[in-house]
Amino acid sequence: IKSIKFNTFNQFRNLSEIFLKNNQIKKLNSLIFGNLPKLKQIDLANNELEIIDSKAFNRSNSLEIIWLNNNKLFYIEDSTFNELPKLQSIKLFNNLSKFVDLVHDYEYL
Repeated sequence: IKSIKFNTFNQFRNLSEIFLKNNQIKKLNSLIFGNLPKLKQIDLANNELEIIDSKAFNRSNSLEIIWLNNNKLFYIEDSTFNELPKLQSIKLFNNLSKFVDLVHDYEYL
């Protein structure tokens, strides 16, 4: 998988987990996971992610864990995870930058 279209998950509103690791995804567009009210975990590890739109996870109010490790991320806007009240863990290790300032509020890194 190289990309995810905007409405890919709209018909699967009861999804609680999405596993997209080990693909070639390079970008996450705005609201890509926005219509999934029960989504708790997203695994995007081992992709080629370079860009995450600051609103990619907006409206994912149940999201608790995001795996973004082993990608090519250099920069993530501070506001990217602001709209996720239940977020507990973001895995960002093995990317092109260190995200110390970004994840200081979350319990597990």
